[in-house]
Amino acid sequence: MFRRAAVLAGGFTLEAAEAVTAADLSVDMLTAITGLINKSLLRHEHSKTAEPRFGMLETVREYTWEQLTATGEADNSRAQIAAWVAVSQPTPAPPGPAPR
Repeated sequence: MFRRAAVLAGGFTLEAAEAVTAADLSVDMLTAITGLINKSLLRHEHSKTAEPRFGMLETVREYTWEQLTATGEADNSRAQIAAWVAVSQPTPAPPGPAPR
């Protein structure tokens, strides 16, 4: 989970973390995130929404990105987050007047 979180630049939710680690069903995401926070490798970011957000210092994220690339997991992790974004984000309405 730690390496794969590198694709989540700018912070992430628990749901996004689960999306990039979907192939590894043995991971209890909340336990993993809590452990990384306790080791100061992740931080809890305050958000205006009720959903908690987490993030990494940029230097830590760069390191995890190097590790993700070295293991050959980068492309798969990017594909997993792209697929999650595609299905989880609402489709915008087409421009123009509303249908009657």
